[in-house]
Amino acid sequence: MVRFDLMTSDPRDPLLIPADPSLGTRVARGIAIFFFQSVLVRVMGFAAQIVLAYLLLPDEFGLIALVYSITALPSIIGQPGVDDVLQQRARRIDEWTGSAAAVAIVSAGIGSVVMIALAMLVVNLAEQFGPAGYADPRIIDLSIGIALALPLNGLTNIALARLRAAMRFKTLAGCATIDVVLTHLLTIGLAFWGAGVWSFVLPNLLLSLIRPWVYGHLAGMIWREAWLVSRWRSLLGAVKWTLPGRLSIALMHNGDYAILGLLASRGEVGIYYFAFALANQFIRTVSTSLATTLMPAWVELNDDRSRRDAAAVRSISVAMTALSPLVIAQAAVAEPAIALVYRGRWESAVLTFAILSLSLMFEPLRAIAQSILSAAGRFRVIGIMQFVQAVVFLAWVAIGAAMGGHVGAAVAVATFGLLVLPLWAWIALGRAMSVVTVLRAPLVAGCAFVGPWLITQSMHAVSTIDLILEILIIVAGGVIYVVLARIFMPEDIRAIRSRIGFLRPRQPASAQG
Repeated sequence: MVRFDLMTSDPRDPLLIPADPSLGTRVARGIAIFFFQSVLVRVMGFAAQIVLAYLLLPDEFGLIALVYSITALPSIIGQPGVDDVLQQRARRIDEWTGSAAAVAIVSAGIGSVVMIALAMLVVNLAEQFGPAGYADPRIIDLSIGIALALPLNGLTNIALARLRAAMRFKTLAGCATIDVVLTHLLTIGLAFWGAGVWSFVLPNLLLSLIRPWVYGHLAGMIWREAWLVSRWRSLLGAVKWTLPGRLSIALMHNGDYAILGLLASRGEVGIYYFAFALANQFIRTVSTSLATTLMPAWVELNDDRSRRDAAAVRSISVAMTALSPLVIAQAAVAEPAIALVYRGRWESAVLTFAILSLSLMFEPLRAIAQSILSAAGRFRVIGIMQFVQAVVFLAWVAIGAAMGGHVGAAVAVATFGLLVLPLWAWIALGRAMSVVTVLRAPLVAGCAFVGPWLITQSMHAVSTIDLILEILIIVAGGVIYVVLARIFMPEDIRAIRSRIGFLRPRQPASAQG
């Protein structure tokens, strides 16, 4: 029998995941597809940010950040995690799809109403008591635009859950890429034609009109028993734990904008928003793609916990080995990269961008660990952890923002990410996860890039060689990292090399001869 493994190359390796060759192949293929799709999305997102930074002002970036800080929580009420619950029930997904879609539509309608009401309340309070950044009537209009898209996007999420459960990764990646391309083109086009801050809102609203029908057709949506009350109760029973978790994540992803909006000017919020949007383009996209691709495998391995945990540790180790140098390199090239592209226009965002890049170091670990908990149906654990995490995060960011504005907030976000996110690995895997697995790759990457970065600091006085400085940091640091990784992480390097091609089956030793 031909066997496939997810992250290994040794036929004697016991961490083959899973024993079913077709599942192993599809998971490996999915990782390859999503990785290259993530790279493509990263390039397009970076290019779009460059263009938008020329077309829009920091004040407009700040305004949309404040809008998102208001709409984030109602968006989660409208999308409480029914798609996660549906995917966790993949073996009976046809029976649950109709009810899940009905719950998604109703909850999205409630979320839309709450969103508009909250925006009106915040603006009215800000006009009377401050802060001035929120006292802008455009916030209400923009929130209405976001709210109108919420119900249709909720239905789209159910179709996406069916595609993920069926491991149709090529379809998912292709559609996601097309979606991103259309979104960026519409955003840039609207900004060019003078739509201002509406350039961020209108593309999602326009695309929401076609997404449900396209994805629904591809997923073969099934509407039977949509209004079966007993199924609603079961779905809502699981959602009661996914909803608090999602609300907590929304607070973490947007609460820093709200805190800065209360403590600093809208221009500072715009600088912070721009830096974060630029920093998380690649790492968060790849991390989410990894978690999405691996979750069906964790569902299949729920009955064999030791095998699942061993495969998860290997997956996390390889992911950290592959992505840690990218995080460090991104932070290291912050100054020459922004100077080269923007020629001083966003100079104040350099330090914030570098710090926020480092905050994403353990994002792949968190995403994979959380996908393991979701596959096991441990939504209560996820919800509690995310709630505690959000409370600590907001308090810490408030202290940082009060002390240092957008740079202080970035420092708070980075220290939180580096100290707290690794805890997810031990919550999901317990003693199966070691400190060495978590810290080895980041430490090696830091040692590899610190030398080239220090050299370029002494050369940066010559402003015309920004591109040369970038190339020096990336090439020299990358070469040093590969050498060190082959010494300290040889198994991970072999796994990465063996899975560059991902698509070819490997015959066991007994069949080779």
